[in-house]
Amino acid sequence: MIHDYDRRFWIGGSDIDKYVLATNRATKSWSAWWAEKCGLAERDHFATSAMKTGTMLEHSILKAIDPDITFDGQIHYLPLMLRINYDGWCDGIIYEVKCHRQSTAFDWSKYQGQCITQAWVYEKMSEELGLPPFKGLHIVEYAFTPDEECKEYDSAAAEAGDIPIDAGRINQILLPYKTKQFKGIRSNLKPLAKQLKKLLPEEEKEQMAKKLWSIFTDDMDSCIVTHAMTSIERHHIFEGMQGFKKKSEEFGFVVPLHSSVHPNGAYRTDENWKELDHWLKRKCQEYFIEIAHHGSREDWYDIFGKFYDDRSDEKVWLNGKFEWKLTEKANEINSGKSK
Repeated sequence: MIHDYDRRFWIGGSDIDKYVLATNRATKSWSAWWAEKCGLAERDHFATSAMKTGTMLEHSILKAIDPDITFDGQIHYLPLMLRINYDGWCDGIIYEVKCHRQSTAFDWSKYQGQCITQAWVYEKMSEELGLPPFKGLHIVEYAFTPDEECKEYDSAAAEAGDIPIDAGRINQILLPYKTKQFKGIRSNLKPLAKQLKKLLPEEEKEQMAKKLWSIFTDDMDSCIVTHAMTSIERHHIFEGMQGFKKKSEEFGFVVPLHSSVHPNGAYRTDENWKELDHWLKRKCQEYFIEIAHHGSREDWYDIFGKFYDDRSDEKVWLNGKFEWKLTEKANEINSGKSK
């Protein structure tokens, strides 16, 4: 229940299917939508009785599924000017509620672009925001009765999820999602985002800019090993479980890696990539002491608690066999054969 009607400059999830993926942009409705996004005009955002009913029941439906679901999340993704709202999420699962009249058939495919975008943005930003890894997106269908539509609801009870609903009418549909499905949406978004980014006030742009940076690269959206631009994981070289996450961010010890070469990546299969983690940590140590002169070896040890002087990883990272594997892996991923 996010009540933000300022839709300037940012593209939302509900814009994807109707406008971003529209094949005909020469319509009055598309022109009015784009004028609003550019801050040139305002549109009336009226709500039908069915829409109001869905809004009032949303939290109660989610609460009936799992009382631990967090309501009303929002994630910004500046490179594509996306401001994505989430009805609810819990333990890496996203819940998108769609209510409709019992007399109306439900077609979840009308919202496919929206849900793919929601999944992709969460997957992309979860590590940076400290959210659990993405596990799936559930489209939650609820067919309300004429009586439910006619009721006057208490807004406080609706916000708390305390409106009585019929749990037997809740239907969950697991979105068949793969990261590569976003590719077509992304190609449509890019030219729109490029124009909107120019119009975004500098103050807001600075506020929303990515906070993570790396001593290894200026491009946090491309893997430094494979050069892939999909399935990128922001790897904190000194991990949060060791209590070093904030230090990694402070010193730029963060690196974008494709999930096939991430030390803990779900898709890493090649044994050679096991050496990557140690190599990165050794390079961070060298940078800290010898290049940036942040401190002495003793200062390094006081902060990170260990030295990474062993250079045996060079056998993997500097020989011809590795260079051949690197080129092969980059070509494979960028050609779309790998996730």
